[in-house]
Amino acid sequence: MSAQQDQQLIDNLLDCPITGTRFVDPVIADDGYTYERQAI
Repeated sequence: MSAQQDQQLIDNLLDCPITGTRFVDPVIADDGYTYERQAI
């Protein structure tokens, strides 16, 4: 994996899959995924 791919993976892990923005107040839902609290 290149450094650019590593950075992209990290960025994806820190972004809410619903809002597409960086987590501020993350919560883990019953499905096991992490979301921004306000999005759910």
